[in-house]
Amino acid sequence: NKCKADVAPFPQTFMNWTNGCHLYEPLDGRLAANRRIHFRVTCPNAVEVVVAVGQWPHLTQNADGSWEGDVDTGEPKGSLQVLTKKSGDTVYSTLLLYEIVG
Repeated sequence: NKCKADVAPFPQTFMNWTNGCHLYEPLDGRLAANRRIHFRVTCPNAVEVVVAVGQWPHLTQNADGSWEGDVDTGEPKGSLQVLTKKSGDTVYSTLLLYEIVG
């Protein structure tokens, strides 16, 4: 017998999602449209973490090194990216990609 449970997909990860990176929330790679979602992530050596979805709100770094903040997901049928800058970087690098669903 095979398990046929409906399991939520993890967000797509990219090359900069390395050892030491940890996603606390949201764990589901599909996010509901037009909602305010809390993000919390750890990424070693990050000096900035932003969420790209229309606007680019910055997450705030906590004393424990994690980054977090609330972000509006926007319209359905799009995507949302979590990006980072490390010391010396001039551009942002994509860490995670979420799908926005209706």
